[in-house]
Amino acid sequence: MIGQAPGRDDGHDDFTRLDALLQETMGGILAKLEAAFDPRERFARLAAGPARPAGEQARPRTGPSASSAALTAVCDQIDDLDHCLVQASRSAAEDPFPGAAFLDAARRPLRRLRAELAGRSATREQAEQILGLVQQHITHADTILKGALDRVLDQRIPGHVRSAGTLSTQLRALHTAIARLYDDAHDRSTLAPSR
Repeated sequence: MIGQAPGRDDGHDDFTRLDALLQETMGGILAKLEAAFDPRERFARLAAGPARPAGEQARPRTGPSASSAALTAVCDQIDDLDHCLVQASRSAAEDPFPGAAFLDAARRPLRRLRAELAGRSATREQAEQILGLVQQHITHADTILKGALDRVLDQRIPGHVRSAGTLSTQLRALHTAIARLYDDAHDRSTLAPSR
């Protein structure tokens, strides 16, 4: 037997060590998974900010320098769009429909966009790139539904399309509002945080 100590004819110790190693490894993996799903731990990591390699300095904030009211209005638009996507996801959980996974996938970059705008840490290009990802996911869902996404959502979330507008209308309005945040700074490359 491979790995067997000289003079031994059974592999009992090898199996015991292998079991112990597997148990230790699985315990570590399970601990990491539990920590990743513990809301208190996730909040603590988010509050601490992004981890930086040793020696790396914090970058200066380069986000929009628009007024707090304008920034709050954009964050409210993002929240409205996110609420629509949450409602669509809940509807899909009860009764799945084609493209629902892309609507759910659009939420992650949308929440990231909101966090980076609220923290004034995204450049204009980064904000547009993240919003492009949201648009891409929603476009995929619409393509799968052969252009009927707004109609499907109007049926599944009654009144939402009438009150908040179609997803494409909300995205266009959000794109315009984000552009205005950065246009208010008159410098499109590097924007200073407001105080």
